Amino acid sequence: MWFALSVYTLSRLFTVMVVMIAGRHQIAIPASLPAYHSSVPTGSAPGYWTIMTNWDGQWYRDIATHGYPAGLPRDVTGSVVQNAWGFYPLYPLLVGGLMWVTGLGFTVVGPAVSLVLGAVAVVVLFHLVQDALGVTAARMATLLTCTFISAPVLQTAYTEGLAFLLLCSTLLLLRRRCYVWTAFAIVLLALTRNVVLAMAPVILLHGAVRWRARADDEFPTRERVAVGGVAGLCVAVAGLWPGMAAVFTGEASAYTDTMAGWGGGLRVLTGWSQTFANRAGPAGLLLFFVLLVVFLALLAQPGPRRWGPELWGWAVSYPLYLVLATAVGSSTPRHMLLTFPLSLLAVDIIRSMNSRMIQMAMLAITVGGGLALQWFWVADFLVVTDPARQLFP
Repeated sequence: MWFALSVYTLSRLFTVMVVMIAGRHQIAIPASLPAYHSSVPTGSAPGYWTIMTNWDGQWYRDIATHGYPAGLPRDVTGSVVQNAWGFYPLYPLLVGGLMWVTGLGFTVVGPAVSLVLGAVAVVVLFHLVQDALGVTAARMATLLTCTFISAPVLQTAYTEGLAFLLLCSTLLLLRRRCYVWTAFAIVLLALTRNVVLAMAPVILLHGAVRWRARADDEFPTRERVAVGGVAGLCVAVAGLWPGMAAVFTGEASAYTDTMAGWGGGLRVLTGWSQTFANRAGPAGLLLFFVLLVVFLALLAQPGPRRWGPELWGWAVSYPLYLVLATAVGSSTPRHMLLTFPLSLLAVDIIRSMNSRMIQMAMLAITVGGGLALQWFWVADFLVVTDPARQLFP
């Protein structure tokens, strides 16, 4: 645990330094700034805590402070506009409760909650990888995850810290065959991020592996039923928040109509392929399929299959879920933070090198590259310089 927390602390201190430097360029944000939702106007270079509540953090601030609107806000044409119903409730309601208990404002409580949840998450991540592959792999995976390009989001007022903790907990509980607690974690995850559907294939794979090994490792009927039930739960609760939004607003398509307010609605099956095709025509589409085949071929090798059905399953299922359910955009690096098992590909490559000196050099280069990309992510995505033209996290 000490290693995971040390790496997390040092990497988050690096982010603080980067935010303090890059944040000097943040513009003043009035309440009516075009292309940016602002809950509270701020001046230029507002400091670390305010910058950590940029972008979607402003929506979470609205929810934590005022709750969800009674109905769907619409423009003069009757179309649903961007509103709080597009954001899952567990994180902002947790922050709102702590604000009420402590008397502190969202600018402090929001980022602080994310920071603490991220710390617990990396400890769970460490134990998850250690159970599967040993201490050395756990240390390297923790280091690579904490220095991933979008890891600074773990200390912003976003849901990533909570989602990361619940995801790692779900995989660890599943690996340790604690199916009741796995189900509980899945329900909480379903109220945090729209990713729980990708967990169903992982659970089915876990069950299939147990079934094949039942001659040497007993797989009693009650546990078979539990695995099937938890997999079914993933499918059922994938619609939990959209269903709740429909009930509270009185409109069946409240969630999807809200998401359409950000442009284009939900992009299913074609988002990524269309992006590649739009950028480079048939050659771009071919490149997309080549990259997809290479990705699957890498994970089909014997090395990755040693990770166990939980880590390997999520490494395959979640990226494919992103490809099928989202489009390529500026938020993609943030979404990819939850693909942390893919860091084990780099771990396997580095550990396969004969010389320990070369291993350490490659690890240092990878970590250094990740920190450099973090600086770029903070300065060009997180810090608000021109919301009408810049990319957003």
